[in-house]
Amino acid sequence: MYEDMYKDYSNEEFPYNYPFSFRLKNKKYLEPYPPISAWWYYGETVNLELDLSDTEESFEGKQISVNIYNFRKEIIDGKVFVPNDIDEDILTYTIDQKTSNDVFTEGIYYLELSLNELDEEENIIGTKVLIDNNDYLLRVV
Repeated sequence: MYEDMYKDYSNEEFPYNYPFSFRLKNKKYLEPYPPISAWWYYGETVNLELDLSDTEESFEGKQISVNIYNFRKEIIDGKVFVPNDIDEDILTYTIDQKTSNDVFTEGIYYLELSLNELDEEENIIGTKVLIDNNDYLLRVV
């Protein structure tokens, strides 16, 4: 079949499913694993609600630390919470607009939630990871 080499297809539409395929034949191995747990648009204020109801842990006398990693697994943002910050087994991690603009460009990020055991002087003596950074993906669009 002959096609004009000067045809630019500017008046035609091609169905596609960004970012994987122009033929709507996305392969399973092209999808991110684990699936994206949360996403937001670049520059938006976002509240990540982390569900702690599955954990059998007691949070009294402990710290909860949440760290967000970039694609090189370097910590780019993090916060420490106390048990009073948990509301009905939900921990809310807020990323304000300024942080979203300055730190989170478009891409994939990893979130880790860990429980720090403290001694009498508020020093960390043990850490238990509740959500591993390979199991919770964030995407900024």
